[in-house]
Amino acid sequence: MNCSFLPAYLALAWAALSLSAASISLPDYQPQGPYIDTIRFLRLTLKDPRFWNRGNVHKINVRPEAPRSRLHYKVWMQKVPAPLVIILPGLGGNYANLAPSVLAEAVYRQGMSALLISSAFNWEFLLNASSSGVPGFTPADAQDIYHALHLIIHDVTNRYRRAQPTQLMLLGFSLGALDALYLAEIDQREQRLNFTRILSVNPPVNLVYAFHQLDQFYSIWTNWTPKELQQRKNKAVAIYNALFDKYAPKMTNGFDLPIDDDEAKFAIAYVFRRTLSETIKSIHSRTNFGILSTPFKASKTRFLDKEIERFGYYEYVMTFVRKAYPDQWQTLQDLNEKASLWRLQPLLASDQRILVLHTRNDFLLTDYDRDWLASLLGNRILFFNEGGHLGNLYRQEVLDLISSWLAGAPIPALHTSTATAPPVPATPIVRAEPVTAGFPRAEAVVPEPAAETNLPPPALPTPPTPTSPAPPASLGLIPVTGIVPLNATSAPPAATPLATTNIPSVSPTSPQPAHPTKPAAPSTQTPSPPPTPVKESPKPSPVRYYEEQSDRAIGGPRDDMVIEYYEEED
Repeated sequence: MNCSFLPAYLALAWAALSLSAASISLPDYQPQGPYIDTIRFLRLTLKDPRFWNRGNVHKINVRPEAPRSRLHYKVWMQKVPAPLVIILPGLGGNYANLAPSVLAEAVYRQGMSALLISSAFNWEFLLNASSSGVPGFTPADAQDIYHALHLIIHDVTNRYRRAQPTQLMLLGFSLGALDALYLAEIDQREQRLNFTRILSVNPPVNLVYAFHQLDQFYSIWTNWTPKELQQRKNKAVAIYNALFDKYAPKMTNGFDLPIDDDEAKFAIAYVFRRTLSETIKSIHSRTNFGILSTPFKASKTRFLDKEIERFGYYEYVMTFVRKAYPDQWQTLQDLNEKASLWRLQPLLASDQRILVLHTRNDFLLTDYDRDWLASLLGNRILFFNEGGHLGNLYRQEVLDLISSWLAGAPIPALHTSTATAPPVPATPIVRAEPVTAGFPRAEAVVPEPAAETNLPPPALPTPPTPTSPAPPASLGLIPVTGIVPLNATSAPPAATPLATTNIPSVSPTSPQPAHPTKPAAPSTQTPSPPPTPVKESPKPSPVRYYEEQSDRAIGGPRDDMVIEYYEEED
């Protein structure tokens, strides 16, 4: 096993790890659980505080129909030709944020140039680069990002003649990690940027489930009394702000946060809910879809903010995203099929440019998601035991791994097994629904009916007859029944190590209510018998369950308590 590029202590940990299970435990981490650990993401700190100011900010026009709009990007260029790492932040992240700048510093110290752009879910990208003006449909978001990057790289190569990019690489985290994998698929098809390495850190697999988790976390405060809300909100936000403060003293590798799980969940959801509110406000400032009744006025937004604050991610998807893409998807099940990571199964199984870093206790993943990723990626995915969602990214060992692999180091040989993937079935793969504590278990694979009904989907003893041709065996697809879990006795199928190649220089080329109506709950009346008897499933599918339970589990705030995100205006 070649671990020469790693710090000695991490190499020893991985050497021991390869003899047992394919998971990494960081020394002295002192985990507090997935929710509290997630907040440690805010401890990302620059080694040199002056690095942030050394980056150059430029802007270009991406939307010809809006000649005054300008998309900003930030670069740290080496003085000589070098690989350029493009960094995609998480949901709502901005090119000027500290977290992506820390990753930029890590790769810059390895002799590479770095480039930051805003998330497709950020107001800056939404106003200046989004084709629809509504983020949330991953294929469209990724296409917008790819188009913007093509123009940006053209601009970079013209501006920095002495520091031309020798190759382009992608680094994305959280939602940016999902976008990075979609960009890999686009690049494989269009070959305009030709990324050589793609590193995806903690990507969500099931997009609807990820949004559902954020809505569920936010609903926690509705169980508190007004006094508890005030106390716990102030405590959670104060801890969050203290950790976020870039001037706060850097903590040691192991430390405890004085917060419980519910407060941690609320702090996470509170921040992402504010991000959503800013996104909706930016959408409304660009295009009035008739969803909000309050007109946008830049000088006074208090009443608009109050109308927006009742929108959770479910409401946002079922109104704005549905309105922007009326012909792209019809149901949440359909959206998940077309906008989640599942759609990229052929790419993940075959693209040797990709490495995924994840954590076993990331609350955005189900057990199904973890096994699915492991089966497809083999030794191109590394799991950390602790960290929640991005909660170990502040650790120097993790930053060293990221920057070293992008700099050309091979994937650590964590898996030593002769196990091979099960044969590909002759029919298209039928994917089971994720199984989590929050969703009922899906015992059988049940396709969504053609028309929306109040009946639960029928249980089928066997998968339906396929209507599309079987996938070619060369794609290396892994059937759901052949998932190889990562444990002490089995390991994913081995993948060919990624070869490091030098790529030539990149050549430039030329009125509805604020709280929208949810899908109706299942009728309690016995329906008329259909012409053909249908055996009812004892449990609805997870996505259907999510739709039916939205009012009770995710619905708007209590009438007697409201959390306001806006500043009081005079």
